[in-house]
Amino acid sequence: MQNEFSHEQKAGAATAAPTSTAAAPTRTGERDEIVSAASAPAEIDTELGFKIRCLSSALYHEDRERFFAWLHRWAMFFVVASGTAAFLPIKAEHPLLLTGIATFAGLIDLVFDVSGKARLHATLRKQIYAVLADVGHIDLKELERRLTLIYADEPPCMHAANAVAYNRAMVSYGRPADALLTTGWRGSIVRHFWPFTHNDFPTNAEVKEAH
Repeated sequence: MQNEFSHEQKAGAATAAPTSTAAAPTRTGERDEIVSAASAPAEIDTELGFKIRCLSSALYHEDRERFFAWLHRWAMFFVVASGTAAFLPIKAEHPLLLTGIATFAGLIDLVFDVSGKARLHATLRKQIYAVLADVGHIDLKELERRLTLIYADEPPCMHAANAVAYNRAMVSYGRPADALLTTGWRGSIVRHFWPFTHNDFPTNAEVKEAH
């Protein structure tokens, strides 16, 4: 994902963040590990910064893929369940309700192309992981070119989901907690429904300075 904050702006914040003596977490994606994110040396060189960008983008697309796949499964469940209920006695009592549920669920899946969006994010995730796998084997300028071409196929950014993915990537590379973004419970819960902006998620260090 072409993370407006995580690629260029927040990379500087991560570089300036203080170090910690805690041990780096061994797993990525655990929300509670973000709070106790560990530190490596504060400096981020070009290659590490690129790796963080790639992993953040891949985790973003993984999160979006899972959301759309989940939404598609439930939409299909309601369509099939409502259709099956046509053969049950309940249909005689609530025919409009069953028809409405089936129609609404089907429209969501069809109009918003939910399954298509899941496949798109799955494809983008695989492409970005392929770029990440080549770090250290191919010149970074060429990898930057490939990453830019992938960005061209991406849908508009959901910035809260992007912030969550960025934090997961930072934790996986042992970055300090002050360099992580403050998403809050609201951003985490509605990250797939409300776009926000990249300015809605300051770093922990920025929040501390503001107070």
